[in-house]
Amino acid sequence: ATPSDPATPSDPATPSDPATPSDPAAPSDPATPSDPAAPSDPAAPQNEWVNYSKPVPAGVTNAIDNAKSNGNNVELLGASKAWPDGHYELKVDGIQNAYKYEEGTPSQGTQFIQVSNLDNLKPGESPNRIVITWEKNVPADPTFLPGTTHLKDPDVVSIPLSNGTAQNVMFLGDYNNDLIKGYVLNEDGSIKSEFAVQMPDLGKGKNRWAPDIVVKDDKIYMYYAQGDDLATSSDISSYRIYMVEATLSQNVSVDSNNNISSITFSNERLVDLVDFNNWGGRTDYGIIDPEVFVGDDGQIYMYYNVVLPGTSDSPYEEFIRCQPMTDYSTPAGQAHETMVYNGLANSNDNSSLNIDDGVAEAATVFKYGDKYIMLISSYPTDKDQCIIAIQSDDPSFKTYTNRTVVLGSDPAKDPWKLMEQSWATNGVGGQAINISASGDSYQVYFQGLSAAGFQLGVIDIKAFLEEYVKK
Repeated sequence: ATPSDPATPSDPATPSDPATPSDPAAPSDPATPSDPAAPSDPAAPQNEWVNYSKPVPAGVTNAIDNAKSNGNNVELLGASKAWPDGHYELKVDGIQNAYKYEEGTPSQGTQFIQVSNLDNLKPGESPNRIVITWEKNVPADPTFLPGTTHLKDPDVVSIPLSNGTAQNVMFLGDYNNDLIKGYVLNEDGSIKSEFAVQMPDLGKGKNRWAPDIVVKDDKIYMYYAQGDDLATSSDISSYRIYMVEATLSQNVSVDSNNNISSITFSNERLVDLVDFNNWGGRTDYGIIDPEVFVGDDGQIYMYYNVVLPGTSDSPYEEFIRCQPMTDYSTPAGQAHETMVYNGLANSNDNSSLNIDDGVAEAATVFKYGDKYIMLISSYPTDKDQCIIAIQSDDPSFKTYTNRTVVLGSDPAKDPWKLMEQSWATNGVGGQAINISASGDSYQVYFQGLSAAGFQLGVIDIKAFLEEYVKK
């Protein structure tokens, strides 16, 4: 009976047994790795479908770093494939979920909002949020310096004295009297005392403005714009950069309190900046607002404004240029054909293309960390008159990024709310930087309209720079 037992080989239940591997229901078993619902299921515990190779923007990683510094127990695992761009897998207090990233301003706050496992929330419980406000990086309002209504375009420099100490001093243009004036500063940046700045005679009908000072060995070099008095002449093309010099050991005098009382400059000469073939053969441009900076490699750079007379509707166009110097008196020629900063066609700034900054002038250059920073006075169409910053790895600023408002007139328009409407109503500009020897303070001097009228202001932007160079 065994060989012919019909129940053994022909048992119809065997091949169709629903428990076998050929069970057609098996592929849809929700527990298997091929579960088609898994990629969109944000609640799955292992999140094996998350693609951690997707790039994460620097702003997100910086926000996580700030969240950690503020005491949050958070770990960024990567960008989520299960959710659209802008969603990230985070571990918060050891629990992994998907979070939506919403970038805000430092005063309003950037935040990560939990979007997965919401069905596990208890009644009345809200999704988890991580909010980073950066309130510590928003400085107080500036201090204004009384009696400075007629002073513009400051520059701050440390002058070494014969007794081994040094004093921070500020040079400015006195636009009431066509003079360069000098002030000794207190440690807090306020004005301590005035000193005489002795300059070669200024010809009748001429003007000087925007001094820039460099101290090298035993020399003090001063650069400035000089041309016809624009109160009686509209010939901006008469302006060029000139310089004078003084000797520390012979031309600097101090008073009985060991404060600088006078500096005598001499040997005035033209700094022959030739802007090669960049204006279609035009020679009617003016050159103003010099700034001299020495890179880490010892190369001297001069930044300056080229001012092109325009139409009655747009009388001037201003661009910032750069030339290397063979020494402190001699330009080496144009380093490249790209303008350092051209707000009217800002094509090499990948952070904000085609923003019309209108006027871009009065460059101030310094280094923070491993970045070269340039502060510029600007009057853009997307904001009120303001000071903006750009940064570069190259002191020539042939390429740069991160056009950001530093000080602005209207907090509602500016991403960094550093100013209050109570005093900043007509804009700011004409800036200088005063860096403390310890590097703990980065004071910016600028001109703006305070509640008491047009004055010089000073504000520390160290906290702003800490955040800015991470971008």
